[in-house]
Amino acid sequence: MTIQCYNCKGETMVTAPDYRCKICNYPLKNYLPTEPEKPKSKIVIDIEHEDSASAGTLHELLIKNKGGGEKPQEVKDKQVPSKSESADSGKSGNHINIDINSAPQQPVVKEQSAKREPDFAKVDRLNEILTEKPQKLAPSSPSRIVMKENKNPEKADKVIAGWLVTHTEERDHVTYNLYLGDNIMGRPDGPHHIDIKIEKDPYVSRIHSRIRVTKDYLHRFRFELIDDGLERGGVPSTNGTYINGNSLRIPGDRGVFLKNGDTVQVGETKLVFKSVDEYEDFQSAAISVQGTDFTQTIHIK
Repeated sequence: MTIQCYNCKGETMVTAPDYRCKICNYPLKNYLPTEPEKPKSKIVIDIEHEDSASAGTLHELLIKNKGGGEKPQEVKDKQVPSKSESADSGKSGNHINIDINSAPQQPVVKEQSAKREPDFAKVDRLNEILTEKPQKLAPSSPSRIVMKENKNPEKADKVIAGWLVTHTEERDHVTYNLYLGDNIMGRPDGPHHIDIKIEKDPYVSRIHSRIRVTKDYLHRFRFELIDDGLERGGVPSTNGTYINGNSLRIPGDRGVFLKNGDTVQVGETKLVFKSVDEYEDFQSAAISVQGTDFTQTIHIK
């Protein structure tokens, strides 16, 4: 499907399951056109009732169909049923009592829908699916979600602007809060200040990089990924910081702004960025990451 990208305004082809812009990689799933609901069909049946003035004409036609062979004048001269007879029949004066058993029966032809022969192959396949054992989750996509609380006192009263969700093969989905201000990523094996603690990754520096969260003039959050080594005397991280599987590390002299769904790699750990503009809490953000495709891992040499 080709649509106009909400972010870069370019015409792009979007495909399942990611529905991302081929130009700027912006997620477009929420901007796909939806088909308008078709109005429900309405059937109206209008039944015309015979009035007393046309009773004689209707009676004529019925007598003729019975094969009585009576002329219209003879029909008019027939004796009108008495009130008692009308009362016994349970009908009003505008209705005519007719013995339908004596009238020749016309065969009623009903349209019958074509009978569908059962597809036994589909039935057998359905039975096989129902009896199959449920598939186990692949080890590269564990279902466990772990929330890492940030215990730094300076973050206690800050606004949560988004999350980073670990999306690395054969690891749990560890979720970290992103607060307004600087959020430092690194290895927690010293007295240094770390907000996003990346464990069990020897390629992550003690102070690796950071995500700076600010607001624009419309009070919208902006997320900037920076690897300038500000806390390391201006020396960027040893093994670099990468985004969306690109083998070129982000430059040390300027930051890169993140979009919802971007994958950040520090060391060999990949984390998917999720914004509060798209998700209400960390559970929904982490669940949205589960089952999605992994980006290419940049292997550190």
